[in-house]
Formats: sequence, C-alpha cells, structure tokens
Amino acid sequence: MLPIEAGTDNPPHVRLAGLKRPILRPTEEKPRPRPPIPDLEKPQMARLVELVGDYCKKYAITPSFRVSEIVDLTTQYHDYFPYHDSPGCYAIYSEEEGLLYIGKANCLSSRLYAHIGGYPNYSSRQWLEEWGWSAVPRFIQTVEVNETYEALSLEAFLIGRLNPPDNVAGRTL
Repeated sequence: MLPIEAGTDNPPHVRLAGLKRPILRPTEEKPRPRPPIPDLEKPQMARLVELVGDYCKKYAITPSFRVSEIVDLTTQYHDYFPYHDSPGCYAIYSEEEGLLYIGKANCLSSRLYAHIGGYPNYSSRQWLEEWGWSAVPRFIQTVEVNETYEALSLEAFLIGRLNPPDNVAGRTL
C-alpha cells in the first residue's frame, strides 16, 4: 500500500506519495439544468406530441408511443438521446426556422449520430453548404415506437402533416 501525503486538508483529490497525477475521488453527478427552449420552437414541438397522440388513436395503438423531451444540442450533445436504443422517429429543429426534418430509425442513436455526429465541431457554413440543411440544427425530439415497422408509417404520417423543409425525397416540385 502506498503512503498518503501528509498535510492536506480534505483536498478534492488524494495524492499518493511519489505519484505525479492526482487520483480523483468519485463525485456525485448533479443533473444539469435544462436551458429554456426558445418560444419560436414550442408550437411545433407541441404539435409533434399532438400528432403522435392522434396517430395512436387513429390506429388504436396501445400502449401509445412515447415522445421525449427536447434535447438541446448545444448543451446536451454528449448525453444519450432519449430512447437511444429503440426504434422510432425523430424530429430535428433549428432555432430560427423551426422544424427541419422528420426521420425514422431502427436504432435512434446510430441514426441521429449519422446526422449530427460531430455537432460541436461543425460551422454553420458546413451545415448549410456541405450537408444541405436549410438551417443549422439545434434541437432533437425522439418518439419511441413499439415495433420497428411502426416507425415507417409514423414517419410518413408526420411528414404529411408537418411538411418539414428538409424532407425532400419523393416530393414533386
């Protein structure tokens, strides 16, 4: 057993004699406060919850699909996405333009990381010019479905009702 250095008054870490690096004590994780969601986004985000409920009623789906709270990519990027290991749909929003995109996935985390994998490292120019987004993504909301096949139908339903600008496949101009 290594000796502990003397003369320390309850330090944030414990130094062992002869070691240069501190050994950190485990700290209790405190939940980060959620930043306020801009008012511009709230109506569309609430509309998504309402439409998912309408879809479940229309097709008598029980239990109803679960809709996550909003994830702010600027502050919660390194957290797990809600329902990250489940099949479902997701909505990507920008701060300025509102809803940008609705998608589906067999595993929400892998698909979302494909869209926004290096979020903190990308400039606005990269989002708009290189990847073709109409605005810079800022928020994500996920919907967990009961079975994988339900994500395809829910995605088509939501796109038809919300008409996001970056869902362009299959549109006639």
